[in-house]
Amino acid sequence: MIALLVSLLRRHYFLTGIVFVIFFAHLFPHIGAKGGLLKPEITVKYVAVFIIFFNSGISIKTEDLTKAVLQIRIHLFIQCFTFIVFPCIMVVLVNMLSLSSFDGLLLQGLKVLGCMPPPVSSAVILTKAIGGNEPAAIFNSALGSFLGIFATPALILNVIGNLVDVPVYNIATQLSLTVLFPLVLGQILRKHAKLWLDRKHIPFSCIGSIFMTITQVFKLFTPPDAVAVLFCCTHKSLTLGIPIVKILFSNHPGLSVISVPLLIYHPTQILLGGLLVPTIRGWLLYNQKYRSVVVETFEKNLPFIIIPIWHSLLSQT
Repeated sequence: MIALLVSLLRRHYFLTGIVFVIFFAHLFPHIGAKGGLLKPEITVKYVAVFIIFFNSGISIKTEDLTKAVLQIRIHLFIQCFTFIVFPCIMVVLVNMLSLSSFDGLLLQGLKVLGCMPPPVSSAVILTKAIGGNEPAAIFNSALGSFLGIFATPALILNVIGNLVDVPVYNIATQLSLTVLFPLVLGQILRKHAKLWLDRKHIPFSCIGSIFMTITQVFKLFTPPDAVAVLFCCTHKSLTLGIPIVKILFSNHPGLSVISVPLLIYHPTQILLGGLLVPTIRGWLLYNQKYRSVVVETFEKNLPFIIIPIWHSLLSQT
Protein backbone atom coordinates (compact mmCIF):
# COMPACT_ATOMS: atom_id res chain seq x y z
CA MET A 1 0.00 0.00 0.00
CA ILE A 2 2.76 2.41 0.98
CA ALA A 3 4.80 1.41 -2.07
CA LEU A 4 1.78 2.11 -4.30
CA LEU A 5 1.29 5.52 -2.67
CA VAL A 6 4.97 6.41 -3.11
CA SER A 7 4.83 5.28 -6.75
CA LEU A 8 1.71 7.42 -7.34
CA LEU A 9 3.34 10.46 -5.73
CA ARG A 10 6.46 10.01 -7.85
CA ARG A 11 4.38 9.68 -11.00
CA HIS A 12 2.45 12.86 -10.22
CA TYR A 13 5.31 14.71 -8.52
CA PHE A 14 4.56 17.99 -10.27
CA LEU A 15 0.88 18.03 -9.28
CA THR A 16 1.75 16.79 -5.78
CA GLY A 17 4.18 19.66 -5.34
CA ILE A 18 1.58 22.21 -6.47
CA VAL A 19 -1.09 20.82 -4.11
CA PHE A 20 1.40 20.76 -1.21
CA VAL A 21 2.38 24.38 -1.81
CA ILE A 22 -1.28 25.46 -1.98
CA PHE A 23 -2.08 23.56 1.23
CA PHE A 24 0.97 25.02 2.98
CA ALA A 25 -0.02 28.52 1.81
CA HIS A 26 -3.52 27.96 3.22
CA LEU A 27 -2.09 27.03 6.62
CA PHE A 28 0.46 29.85 6.76
CA PRO A 29 -0.74 32.60 4.40
CA HIS A 30 1.20 35.34 6.19
CA ILE A 31 4.54 33.79 5.12
CA GLY A 32 3.85 34.28 1.41
CA ALA A 33 1.71 37.42 1.69
CA LYS A 34 2.97 40.67 0.23
CA GLY A 35 5.48 42.10 2.68
CA GLY A 36 5.66 38.75 4.51
CA LEU A 37 8.65 36.58 5.37
CA LEU A 38 9.22 35.34 1.81
CA LYS A 39 8.80 38.82 0.24
CA PRO A 40 7.00 37.44 -2.88
CA GLU A 41 6.99 40.87 -4.51
CA ILE A 42 10.76 40.35 -4.89
CA THR A 43 11.45 36.60 -4.60
CA VAL A 44 8.60 35.46 -6.88
CA LYS A 45 8.38 38.38 -9.27
CA TYR A 46 12.12 38.67 -9.90
CA VAL A 47 14.28 35.99 -8.22
CA ALA A 48 12.18 32.90 -9.08
CA VAL A 49 11.70 33.91 -12.73
CA PHE A 50 15.41 34.77 -12.95
CA ILE A 51 16.37 31.29 -11.65
CA ILE A 52 13.97 29.53 -14.08
CA PHE A 53 15.45 31.23 -17.14
CA PHE A 54 19.02 31.02 -15.84
CA ASN A 55 18.58 27.24 -15.47
CA SER A 56 17.19 27.09 -18.99
CA GLY A 57 20.02 29.24 -20.33
CA ILE A 58 22.74 27.08 -18.79
CA SER A 59 20.95 23.80 -19.65
CA ILE A 60 20.04 24.29 -23.30
CA LYS A 61 22.67 23.95 -25.98
CA THR A 62 23.18 27.17 -27.92
CA GLU A 63 22.57 25.36 -31.21
CA ASP A 64 19.21 24.06 -29.89
CA LEU A 65 18.20 27.58 -28.84
CA THR A 66 19.26 28.95 -32.23
CA LYS A 67 17.32 26.19 -33.98
CA ALA A 68 14.24 27.07 -31.91
CA VAL A 69 14.47 30.75 -32.85
CA LEU A 70 14.41 29.77 -36.53
CA GLN A 71 11.23 27.67 -36.16
CA ILE A 72 9.08 30.39 -37.71
CA ARG A 73 6.07 28.12 -38.23
CA ILE A 74 5.65 27.26 -34.55
CA HIS A 75 6.15 30.91 -33.52
CA LEU A 76 3.51 32.14 -35.95
CA PHE A 77 1.07 29.46 -34.83
CA ILE A 78 1.49 30.18 -31.11
CA GLN A 79 1.36 33.98 -31.40
CA CYS A 80 -1.59 33.94 -33.82
CA PHE A 81 -3.49 31.55 -31.56
CA THR A 82 -2.71 33.67 -28.49
CA PHE A 83 -3.63 37.07 -29.91
CA ILE A 84 -6.20 36.18 -32.61
CA VAL A 85 -7.84 32.77 -32.13
CA PHE A 86 -8.09 32.81 -28.31
CA PRO A 87 -9.70 36.30 -28.13
CA CYS A 88 -12.15 35.29 -30.88
CA ILE A 89 -13.09 32.12 -28.98
CA MET A 90 -13.72 34.15 -25.82
CA VAL A 91 -15.86 36.70 -27.71
CA VAL A 92 -17.99 33.89 -29.18
CA LEU A 93 -18.27 32.26 -25.73
CA VAL A 94 -19.28 35.58 -24.13
CA ASN A 95 -21.91 36.19 -26.83
CA MET A 96 -23.39 32.75 -26.13
CA LEU A 97 -23.34 33.25 -22.35
CA SER A 98 -24.89 36.70 -22.68
CA LEU A 99 -28.11 35.03 -23.83
CA SER A 100 -28.43 33.55 -20.33
CA SER A 101 -28.52 35.24 -16.92
CA PHE A 102 -24.72 35.19 -16.64
CA ASP A 103 -23.22 38.12 -14.72
CA GLY A 104 -22.27 40.97 -17.07
CA LEU A 105 -19.11 41.85 -15.15
CA LEU A 106 -17.88 38.26 -15.37
CA LEU A 107 -18.52 38.35 -19.11
CA GLN A 108 -16.33 41.44 -19.36
CA GLY A 109 -13.71 39.60 -17.33
CA LEU A 110 -13.79 36.71 -19.81
CA LYS A 111 -13.22 39.11 -22.69
CA VAL A 112 -10.26 40.67 -20.87
CA LEU A 113 -8.89 37.19 -20.13
CA GLY A 114 -8.91 36.36 -23.84
CA CYS A 115 -6.79 39.43 -24.61
CA MET A 116 -4.00 38.58 -22.16
CA PRO A 117 -0.50 37.54 -23.32
CA PRO A 118 1.10 34.21 -22.32
CA PRO A 119 2.81 33.96 -18.91
CA VAL A 120 6.57 34.25 -18.66
CA SER A 121 7.35 31.06 -16.75
CA SER A 122 4.55 28.50 -16.23
CA ALA A 123 4.44 27.27 -19.84
CA VAL A 124 8.23 26.85 -19.79
CA ILE A 125 8.16 24.88 -16.52
CA LEU A 126 5.44 22.48 -17.73
CA THR A 127 7.05 22.00 -21.15
CA LYS A 128 10.38 21.22 -19.46
CA ALA A 129 8.77 18.83 -16.95
CA ILE A 130 7.28 16.81 -19.81
CA GLY A 131 10.39 16.92 -22.01
CA GLY A 132 8.90 19.00 -24.80
CA ASN A 133 10.53 21.65 -26.95
CA GLU A 134 11.76 23.87 -24.12
CA PRO A 135 13.73 26.31 -26.34
CA ALA A 136 10.58 27.04 -28.37
CA ALA A 137 8.55 27.50 -25.17
CA ILE A 138 11.13 29.95 -23.81
CA PHE A 139 11.25 31.97 -27.02
CA ASN A 140 7.47 32.16 -27.39
CA SER A 141 6.86 33.01 -23.73
CA ALA A 142 9.30 35.90 -23.99
CA LEU A 143 8.05 36.98 -27.42
CA GLY A 144 4.40 36.78 -26.34
CA SER A 145 5.07 38.86 -23.23
CA PHE A 146 6.80 41.57 -25.26
CA LEU A 147 4.07 41.54 -27.94
CA GLY A 148 1.45 41.69 -25.21
CA ILE A 149 2.69 45.12 -24.15
CA PHE A 150 1.26 46.49 -27.40
CA ALA A 151 -1.21 43.81 -28.56
CA THR A 152 -3.18 43.45 -25.32
CA PRO A 153 -4.23 47.14 -25.04
CA ALA A 154 -5.24 47.12 -28.72
CA LEU A 155 -7.29 43.93 -28.28
CA ILE A 156 -9.02 45.29 -25.17
CA LEU A 157 -9.87 48.47 -27.08
CA ASN A 158 -11.48 46.35 -29.83
CA VAL A 159 -13.45 43.89 -27.68
CA ILE A 160 -14.47 46.23 -24.82
CA GLY A 161 -14.00 49.73 -26.19
CA ASN A 162 -11.75 50.97 -23.39
CA LEU A 163 -8.23 52.22 -24.07
CA VAL A 164 -5.68 51.19 -21.47
CA ASP A 165 -2.33 52.89 -21.02
CA VAL A 166 0.21 50.16 -20.24
CA PRO A 167 3.55 51.16 -18.62
CA VAL A 168 5.60 49.91 -21.58
CA TYR A 169 9.02 50.93 -20.25
CA ASN A 170 8.51 49.32 -16.82
CA ILE A 171 7.22 46.04 -18.24
CA ALA A 172 9.93 45.87 -20.92
CA THR A 173 12.61 46.52 -18.28
CA GLN A 174 11.21 43.83 -15.98
CA LEU A 175 11.06 41.27 -18.79
CA SER A 176 14.62 42.12 -19.85
CA LEU A 177 15.95 41.68 -16.30
CA THR A 178 14.02 38.51 -15.45
CA VAL A 179 13.96 36.71 -18.83
CA LEU A 180 16.56 37.90 -21.34
CA PHE A 181 19.42 38.68 -18.94
CA PRO A 182 19.40 35.32 -17.04
CA LEU A 183 18.95 33.41 -20.31
CA VAL A 184 21.95 35.14 -21.92
CA LEU A 185 23.98 34.81 -18.71
CA GLY A 186 23.25 31.07 -18.60
CA GLN A 187 24.31 30.69 -22.23
CA ILE A 188 27.58 32.56 -21.56
CA LEU A 189 28.38 30.41 -18.52
CA ARG A 190 27.48 27.28 -20.48
CA LYS A 191 29.93 28.27 -23.19
CA HIS A 192 32.77 28.48 -20.66
CA ALA A 193 31.73 25.37 -18.71
CA LYS A 194 30.42 23.24 -21.58
CA LEU A 195 32.71 20.25 -20.99
CA TRP A 196 31.94 20.17 -17.26
CA LEU A 197 28.18 20.44 -17.82
CA ASP A 198 28.20 17.69 -20.45
CA ARG A 199 30.27 15.45 -18.18
CA LYS A 200 28.18 15.99 -15.03
CA HIS A 201 24.80 15.49 -16.73
CA ILE A 202 22.89 17.91 -14.49
CA PRO A 203 19.29 16.62 -14.13
CA PHE A 204 17.60 19.79 -15.37
CA SER A 205 19.52 19.61 -18.63
CA CYS A 206 17.82 16.39 -19.77
CA ILE A 207 15.60 17.72 -22.55
CA GLY A 208 13.65 15.44 -24.87
CA SER A 209 13.60 17.83 -27.85
CA ILE A 210 14.26 15.31 -30.69
CA PHE A 211 13.52 16.67 -34.14
CA MET A 212 12.77 13.94 -36.70
CA THR A 213 12.56 14.59 -40.41
CA ILE A 214 9.79 12.08 -40.98
CA THR A 215 7.47 13.78 -38.43
CA GLN A 216 8.17 17.16 -40.03
CA VAL A 217 6.85 15.76 -43.33
CA PHE A 218 3.73 13.98 -42.08
CA LYS A 219 2.70 16.25 -39.22
CA LEU A 220 2.41 19.97 -38.63
CA PHE A 221 4.51 19.79 -35.46
CA THR A 222 6.75 17.18 -33.89
CA PRO A 223 5.59 15.76 -30.53
CA PRO A 224 8.05 17.97 -28.55
CA ASP A 225 6.83 21.00 -30.54
CA ALA A 226 3.21 20.04 -29.84
CA VAL A 227 3.90 20.11 -26.09
CA ALA A 228 5.31 23.64 -26.31
CA VAL A 229 2.36 24.72 -28.49
CA LEU A 230 -0.16 23.22 -26.04
CA PHE A 231 1.05 25.22 -23.05
CA CYS A 232 2.15 28.43 -24.77
CA CYS A 233 -1.16 28.79 -26.64
CA THR A 234 -3.50 28.17 -23.72
CA HIS A 235 -1.81 29.90 -20.78
CA LYS A 236 -2.56 33.50 -19.86
CA SER A 237 -0.40 35.87 -17.80
CA LEU A 238 -1.57 36.89 -14.33
CA THR A 239 1.53 39.04 -13.78
CA LEU A 240 0.74 41.37 -16.67
CA GLY A 241 -3.01 40.79 -16.58
CA ILE A 242 -3.89 42.06 -13.10
CA PRO A 243 -2.05 45.42 -13.50
CA ILE A 244 -3.83 45.97 -16.84
CA VAL A 245 -7.22 45.15 -15.30
CA LYS A 246 -6.51 47.54 -12.42
CA ILE A 247 -5.57 50.33 -14.84
CA LEU A 248 -8.50 49.64 -17.16
CA PHE A 249 -11.13 49.48 -14.40
CA SER A 250 -9.41 51.65 -11.75
CA ASN A 251 -12.60 53.45 -10.70
CA HIS A 252 -15.00 50.64 -11.58
CA PRO A 253 -17.04 49.27 -8.62
CA GLY A 254 -16.99 45.79 -10.20
CA LEU A 255 -13.18 45.53 -10.46
CA SER A 256 -12.98 42.48 -8.19
CA VAL A 257 -15.67 40.60 -10.16
CA ILE A 258 -14.07 41.41 -13.52
CA SER A 259 -10.74 40.03 -12.19
CA VAL A 260 -12.31 36.69 -11.17
CA PRO A 261 -11.94 34.86 -14.55
CA LEU A 262 -8.22 35.65 -14.72
CA LEU A 263 -7.67 34.83 -11.03
CA ILE A 264 -9.37 31.44 -11.50
CA TYR A 265 -7.89 30.64 -14.90
CA HIS A 266 -4.25 31.12 -13.89
CA PRO A 267 -4.05 28.56 -11.01
CA THR A 268 -6.39 26.22 -12.90
CA GLN A 269 -4.08 26.11 -15.93
CA ILE A 270 -1.13 25.25 -13.66
CA LEU A 271 -3.06 22.54 -11.78
CA LEU A 272 -4.37 20.96 -14.99
CA GLY A 273 -0.91 21.18 -16.51
CA GLY A 274 0.56 19.41 -13.49
CA LEU A 275 -2.12 16.72 -13.72
CA LEU A 276 -1.37 16.17 -17.41
CA VAL A 277 2.43 15.99 -17.01
CA PRO A 278 2.75 12.17 -16.60
CA THR A 279 0.13 11.45 -19.30
CA ILE A 280 1.66 13.75 -21.90
CA ARG A 281 5.19 12.62 -21.00
CA GLY A 282 4.11 9.01 -21.59
CA TRP A 283 2.56 10.01 -24.93
CA LEU A 284 5.74 11.85 -25.89
CA LEU A 285 8.02 8.93 -25.01
CA TYR A 286 5.73 6.50 -26.86
CA ASN A 287 5.78 8.69 -29.98
CA GLN A 288 9.55 9.05 -29.89
CA LYS A 289 10.04 5.29 -29.47
CA TYR A 290 7.42 4.39 -32.09
CA ARG A 291 8.69 6.89 -34.65
CA SER A 292 12.29 5.80 -34.19
CA VAL A 293 11.18 2.26 -35.07
CA VAL A 294 9.27 3.59 -38.10
CA VAL A 295 12.27 5.59 -39.31
CA GLU A 296 14.61 2.61 -38.83
CA THR A 297 12.23 0.28 -40.70
CA PHE A 298 11.76 2.86 -43.46
CA GLU A 299 15.52 3.28 -43.91
CA LYS A 300 16.10 -0.48 -44.03
CA ASN A 301 13.39 -1.03 -46.64
CA LEU A 302 14.00 2.14 -48.65
CA PRO A 303 15.80 0.33 -51.54
CA PHE A 304 12.94 -2.18 -51.82
CA ILE A 305 10.47 0.73 -52.07
CA ILE A 306 12.38 2.97 -54.49
CA ILE A 307 13.62 0.31 -56.97
CA PRO A 308 10.15 -1.01 -58.00
CA ILE A 309 8.87 2.58 -58.35
CA TRP A 310 11.92 3.49 -60.44
CA HIS A 311 11.41 0.45 -62.71
CA SER A 312 7.73 1.31 -63.05
CA LEU A 313 8.55 4.86 -64.15
CA LEU A 314 11.14 3.62 -66.66
CA SER A 315 8.70 1.15 -68.15
CA GLN A 316 6.17 3.94 -68.77
CA THR A 317 8.69 6.16 -70.62
